[in-house]
Amino acid sequence: RQFLPAEITAPPYYAVELHGGNIIGFGGLAVNAEMQVLRRDGSVIQNLYAAGEVIGFAAIAGNAAIGGTGVTPALTFGRLIGLNTMSRT
Repeated sequence: RQFLPAEITAPPYYAVELHGGNIIGFGGLAVNAEMQVLRRDGSVIQNLYAAGEVIGFAAIAGNAAIGGTGVTPALTFGRLIGLNTMSRT
């Protein structure tokens, strides 16, 4: 980085590798509030979760798509899936 407003001096350190792309799908898997994948009839597929652009970019960005904006929702939904599945064990 060329601009670093504050030093990063203590762990833990986290990194995400990003790759640019220009293909965005607005269709995707249907999920409920717990990110469980749903069948066409609305029933839950047990132990199957989805996050990020696989649920359809419209689910996280509406009808607008801005490059790079799919990363934060994917990380957030992934964390929620982890927290929800951990609380069930």
